[in-house]
Amino acid sequence: MTASVPRSRCFIHVTLRDGRPLAGARIAVEQASGPVPELMYQTDADGHAQIGLPTGEVRLRIFTASGESRSVDINVGAEPDKTYDVTIDPP
Repeated sequence: MTASVPRSRCFIHVTLRDGRPLAGARIAVEQASGPVPELMYQTDADGHAQIGLPTGEVRLRIFTASGESRSVDINVGAEPDKTYDVTIDPP
């Protein structure tokens, strides 16, 4: 039996440099310190998405509606329900 990797519920808030939320963006986890489901997450109208992530360094790939993508790194702590603000350049 293998031990499960602790995960934190994270809220990702994606905005463009001008402050507008990036609605409908898709988010994939590219790298993490532990296993994560191979799913795409989508931001809501306010640019928010909820993802369960293991603690440590995580690389996310964010896809815009036009199909362009950007990678961003976040450091997930052990605190639950934290919001991680991610700002990307407009496509």
